[in-house]
Amino acid sequence: MSKQNIRLIKNNAIFYEQDGKHRINKTDNLFVLTHLGQLKQMEALIQLKNIKNNSLVVLYTYRNLVVPQVVHDQYSSCFKQAIFMEIPFGVNKLDFIKLYKLEKQYKNLIKFCKSSTIYLNSFEGHYAILTSIAKSNNMKVILVEEGTATYKLKLSNNTESRDVEKYLDATLLQSKFMQTVGQTQVFKKAFKFYKYNKELYGQTKRFVNDVITDEKVQKDLIKLVGTKHLKASLQPFKGFDKVYASYPELIRDSFGVQDVDYFLIHEVTHEHAIEDAKKVIERYGITEKDTLYVSQRYHLDPEQYSKTVGSILMRITREDQKVFIKLHPKESKKVYDAFKYLEFASNGKFIVIEDSQFLIESVVKISKLSQLIGLTSTTLVYGSLISPNTKSISIANELIKMLPNNKENQKGIDVIKQHLEIIRIFENIEFR
Repeated sequence: MSKQNIRLIKNNAIFYEQDGKHRINKTDNLFVLTHLGQLKQMEALIQLKNIKNNSLVVLYTYRNLVVPQVVHDQYSSCFKQAIFMEIPFGVNKLDFIKLYKLEKQYKNLIKFCKSSTIYLNSFEGHYAILTSIAKSNNMKVILVEEGTATYKLKLSNNTESRDVEKYLDATLLQSKFMQTVGQTQVFKKAFKFYKYNKELYGQTKRFVNDVITDEKVQKDLIKLVGTKHLKASLQPFKGFDKVYASYPELIRDSFGVQDVDYFLIHEVTHEHAIEDAKKVIERYGITEKDTLYVSQRYHLDPEQYSKTVGSILMRITREDQKVFIKLHPKESKKVYDAFKYLEFASNGKFIVIEDSQFLIESVVKISKLSQLIGLTSTTLVYGSLISPNTKSISIANELIKMLPNNKENQKGIDVIKQHLEIIRIFENIEFR
């Protein structure tokens, strides 16, 4: 079984079994998460708010066993026990059968844990099923902010909500049919059926599969025969009892929750994070007058991207300011080389930060640098909260205008535009 590939060693770590073989101790609070970033978020909240008697629930799939092992190795004494629960692969996409199975798993989890409060970072899809089940069991459900995605309900044009109202119609069936069965020679020349029956069978099978797996079909199936909990997956869940967020007013507008408590993980700075940040600041000589550019991974031509960013940064920074460039940890070598060449050609103006094992927010907080510049990074959103004298600037608009609008850049530009829609709701960011 897949769970055998995870080498759990802590005594309070449990593989959750649906048959109830493993004993789960009752605790007041359940913290549900999937990866290390969410773990750090939850642990910071627990420490800041002094939340006691907690259980950790780690959701994972057989396709990725590394992440749950990392979470297992790093979770702290904030939790009395850790429950590792395998869920079906691909549940982030609407799939009636998978969500139906997961609903049963979630019901059993809530039944066996017998907690009074559940904390989550997400409010859509299968998490909406879990929160719906928790609410029906009289549990208090609490949302903990996880980056800017928490605020996307604030957007005036929520296309996901509108899509839910679309129903399966003849146009979809016709389209699927013409892409599959309609391409066969049998369909085109029915009188020669005996020669092409194998092709017809194959394409008919594909047609049926395409229809069944289509998102609209799955939505209609859930609407017609799904339980109230399954139907909850079709809309973002808004029935939270409390939300912890860095921008409480925006959350009240989005979710209609009155009990919103201010919480920013970056204000809970651990000693080792401070020491790492100080080392970076001292090594590179970062001062209050300098600028930091936070790069992100987008599908853009590396050379065109670096040259355009360099051109913009030269124009909006003073001559006496150095510009430190923080690349994404998984940036490609081509992007790295392009920015290193920019560093070489700038005569000391641009400096690529080679270190990767540090939190950029801690560097901003300690250095109190003049400007924080990026495209759509969440660091821009939190910059002024961490360091009130630091100006957050997005150059995404200028980048889009200046980049060659070719095939290689178009995919990245489209994604940048989508991400821009979210960060536009934050008034502390200057857009150029």
